[in-house]
Amino acid sequence: NSFPLRSHFAMKPSLLLPFRKGNRTWLMLVAQAYMAHLFMCFIWASLFYAVDGKQWEDSQEAHMSVGSSAYDEALWMMFCVAHQLTFGEFVPQTKAGRAIVCLACFEAYWFQVLAVALVLVSQLAGERRVTILGVCRRFLKLAWPSFAAFYALVILLAVVLSAVEFDGDDGEQDTHLRHGFGTGIYFSWCVAHKVSFGEVIIRTPGGRTLTGVLDILGMLHIYWCLAMLGIRHVSTGQYRELLSELQEHPENTALLGAGYSIIDQEEVVIEMQAQMREDPAQNVEQVDAEGSPKRGSKDSNRPNRVVPEEELAAT
Repeated sequence: NSFPLRSHFAMKPSLLLPFRKGNRTWLMLVAQAYMAHLFMCFIWASLFYAVDGKQWEDSQEAHMSVGSSAYDEALWMMFCVAHQLTFGEFVPQTKAGRAIVCLACFEAYWFQVLAVALVLVSQLAGERRVTILGVCRRFLKLAWPSFAAFYALVILLAVVLSAVEFDGDDGEQDTHLRHGFGTGIYFSWCVAHKVSFGEVIIRTPGGRTLTGVLDILGMLHIYWCLAMLGIRHVSTGQYRELLSELQEHPENTALLGAGYSIIDQEEVVIEMQAQMREDPAQNVEQVDAEGSPKRGSKDSNRPNRVVPEEELAAT
C-alpha cells in the first residue's frame, strides 16, 4: 500500500525551515559570534596596514590594487583570511605582517570550530542555557590537552620542515624575506589553520609529506574537539533529576534537547492527559508468565482467591 503523499508531508516538519520555537537559539548565538568575527577583521586589517601597508604601496605589486588605498587591500585580505579563503594577490612582506596574519589565522580557525560547537551544544539534551562564553569555557576545560598536543606537533613539524625545506636561501616566490626557521613556523602555522597565500613554495617530497601531515592534523583536530564537547559527565543525582522531570512532564521535549520535537505534540499531550484521568482498575490486569499479578502492580496486593472444590473437580 502506498503511503499518501499528503499524510507523508503532514507528518514531517518543513525540510526548508525545520527549526521550531525553542530550537532557534543556535541561530542567534552564531549571528552574535559572526558579528564579533567581522569586527576582528577590521582590527586585524588595521594592524596589518599599520605595519605592512607602506611596504606594499612601494612594491611592484601596487599596480594590482583594486581599492583606493592599501588599507582597502588589507581589509579584503583579512576578510578572506577570516573565511579561510585566500588568493595570494596581497601577501605579508614583513615579519610583523606575518605575525599578524598568524594571529588572524588562529582566530578564523577557532571561530569555525566555535560556530559548529554552538549549533551542537544547543541541540544536546540537558542544556539549560547555552552561551558563547559558556561553550568557550567548556572547550578549555575538556579539550585543553588536545590543544597543547596539537600546537606542540605544529611547532615540531615546523622545525623539521625548516630543516628539510628552507635552508636560508632566497626563494623564487618570496623575495621580501629570507627563508629559514621563521618561514617554516609561518608556513606551518598557516597550513595547520587552513590558510595559505602561495608565496612560499614547497619543492621537495619530504617537505610536501610534512605539509600534508600538517593539513590532516588541522582537519582531524576539529573533529576531535567537537567529539570532546559532546561528552557530558553528570552525577547520579543529576541523572535521576532528569528522569524525574521526564516522568512528571513527558510533554516537555526540551529536556531531551532543542532538536527533539514531537510532530503532533498537542494530540500527544491530550492523549497523555486522558490516560492519566482513566481509572487504573479498568486497565487490563498485568500478569506474568505463570498467571500471577506482576510485582509492583496494583493487583499484586490483592489476596489470592480461594478456588471452590467444585471448580477443581470440573478441571
